[in-house]
Amino acid sequence: MKSAGTDAKQHSQNVTLEGVICVILWALLFVVAYWIISLIMRFVAGVVWWCLWWLKVTFAISVFQSILSDTGAPVETTATRLVFLALVCVLLGVGTTPAKPDAHLKDRITMLERRLTEIEKSKVD
Repeated sequence: MKSAGTDAKQHSQNVTLEGVICVILWALLFVVAYWIISLIMRFVAGVVWWCLWWLKVTFAISVFQSILSDTGAPVETTATRLVFLALVCVLLGVGTTPAKPDAHLKDRITMLERRLTEIEKSKVD
């Protein structure tokens, strides 16, 4: 510390137990606040994602009902409309469930880890 131009003894005299406790409490408060804010943001993101999924499903069902209720359209037109609706549903992801997209990721990882250990065992034998 002397080579940097500061005296270490001088700064250590200013550190008190109350100061250390204050810094620790502020750090703990920061960690707890960060945790709470991250939980709230994760909840809000989940609710928004769920609402958008229901909006997509409602849109698809209403368009499907509209296509089928058009009795004056020829069969080819109705079939074409249904194909386009199916393509839009695939692109929007309407067929998926409103669960988290990585819900089964942990199961896949454990399955791949098991396969990897089996392959490693077969190479050793």
